Amino acid sequence: MANKPVGGGGGAEYDDYVQRPEFRLLCAYLCAYAEMYHAFAEIDGGGGEGATTRKDDDRRMTADEFVAGYAAALGPGPFVAFDHPLDEPGMRAVFAEMDANGKGKVSLKEWCAFIEKKEIEKNGKYAIVLSKAASEDPRRRAGVVTDAGWKETIKTQTRPAITSDGLTAFKRTFERYASPSDGAVGARDEGWSRADPNGNGHLSLAEVDGWVKDELQNARGDDDGETIWRAFRPSYIRAFNDAKDVMANKPVGGGGGAEYDDYVQRPEFRLLCA
Repeated sequence: MANKPVGGGGGAEYDDYVQRPEFRLLCAYLCAYAEMYHAFAEIDGGGGEGATTRKDDDRRMTADEFVAGYAAALGPGPFVAFDHPLDEPGMRAVFAEMDANGKGKVSLKEWCAFIEKKEIEKNGKYAIVLSKAASEDPRRRAGVVTDAGWKETIKTQTRPAITSDGLTAFKRTFERYASPSDGAVGARDEGWSRADPNGNGHLSLAEVDGWVKDELQNARGDDDGETIWRAFRPSYIRAFNDAKDVMANKPVGGGGGAEYDDYVQRPEFRLLCA
C-alpha cells in the first residue's frame, strides 16, 4: 500500500510496516513463498523431504544438488518453471538461468525470483498474486526490509524438517485469509484483529512473525505449531516485503518526509497469506 510518513523527523524514505489494506496480499504471499521455500529446501544440501536444516546452512543451491533433486522435488513440480521433465543438460541450463550473479550457486532469493518470473510469463497458479509485486515501483523495491537482527536469529537456528505435511498445514492455516470470496471477509477481519492487537493499522516484520506463530499454534497446538513456524520462517520476510509494497501509500503524519513505507496495510493482508 502507498507508504505513510512515519513520525520522528528522521527524513527516512522508507518505513517497515504492512498496513490493513495489504493484509489479504500478505496472506497470499505467505502461502506462495512457503511453497517456494519447501521446494528449495528439498533440494538444497541434498537432504530431500524431511531433512533438518543445519545451523551452518547458507541456503545456497549448487548445480549438482539441483540436478540430483530435480526429478523428486520438482519435475513435474508445483510451479510452471519446473512442470516438465528435463535431461541433465536441460537442468543445468535452467540452473544457469537461475544463477543471476554467475557465482555457481543459487540463493533462496534467486530461486524465488526465477519462479516468480516464470509464473507470471506462463500464467501459473500464482501469476496474478505475484504480478502485483512485480509491478511495484522499483524505487520501492530498493527499500526492502532486511531486519538484520531478525535474519541473524533465524540464520543461527537449527530449523526443523521441511515436510510436505508441514507445508499443507501451513497453507491451510493462512489460505482462508487469502481467499477473494465474500465469505472470507469475516475471517480476515478476525485475523487482522489478532495480528494488530494495538489497533494502529500497521504490522512490522516482527509482528507478522509473531502472528504467524500464534496462528499456527492455535491451529496445530503449541508444539506442532511452533515446529512448523520455525521450519518455514525464512520465507516470511519475502512475503512481508512483497505485501507491504503493493498498495499506494497514505500519509500518517509526524513530519518524517517519507515517500515510501515498509508496512503491510489491511488491504494487503490477504496476499500476505496466499
